[in-house]
Amino acid sequence: LHDGSSDLREIVRMADMIQEMHDDAVEAICRGDVAHLERIAKTDDEVDRLTREIKVFLSILGEETLDSGQTLRAVAYIAIVSDLENIGDFIDKTVTDHLRRLSERNQRFSEEGVAELRSFLSEVGSLYREAVSAFVTRDPSAARNVIGRRKEVTGMERELRLAHIRRLQKGTPES
Repeated sequence: LHDGSSDLREIVRMADMIQEMHDDAVEAICRGDVAHLERIAKTDDEVDRLTREIKVFLSILGEETLDSGQTLRAVAYIAIVSDLENIGDFIDKTVTDHLRRLSERNQRFSEEGVAELRSFLSEVGSLYREAVSAFVTRDPSAARNVIGRRKEVTGMERELRLAHIRRLQKGTPES
């Protein structure tokens, strides 16, 4: 927290690991390939380990004499690390559990569903990378852009849900 840049290294490493988990999940979803699931689980374990280490480090730093700006930054870093861990847990638990169930039932997404999911997850990945970049550069303009794009991605998610419901109503078996 003293120079700012060195303290970000492990957080950025976590963010990169979450990006890898996301990319593996996209491949698993779009190709029906559950081979990526083991890698996701191992990466999530590493993210959990880093989370513990970073939180311990920041807690110990908090016991030292930090100025108010450094203390605020430490608190923000703890919140960001927790958010990253939650994203990793979501990918590991929710996405992989769903994909395992599909695999056990020998089910796949429809071609239309896969295309929609690929497009949506590409947008989510892009937004995530922009958010990490805004955090690292501490660029308020980039952060505002991320917040604006988040609303767009939320609208896109709503449209995907409606498209899924329409496929269910048409009786598309894969839906």
